[in-house]
Amino acid sequence: MKNKPNIPDFNWITNEMFHSKLADIMHEMGSDAVLQIPGVYEACSEHLNNQVLEELADQEGRCQACGQELEPSTGLCPECDEMPEWP
Repeated sequence: MKNKPNIPDFNWITNEMFHSKLADIMHEMGSDAVLQIPGVYEACSEHLNNQVLEELADQEGRCQACGQELEPSTGLCPECDEMPEWP
């Protein structure tokens, strides 16, 4: 008769303990390494899509609605003819 393999018992770990340690490990890894985990980049880019686009538009002086360059003198979008939306 074969012996059953020993299965570790981690029932003592709470969800809070697991979450805290996971967050610590991810922080130590850094965002670039975390984004290399299969599926993580796709989930994050979909979830944060609008925020990324808005922040890049702001950073580059472009309209958040249509992506056109803002008029330097007025800050207005020539396409939308209005002030850009600010978060």
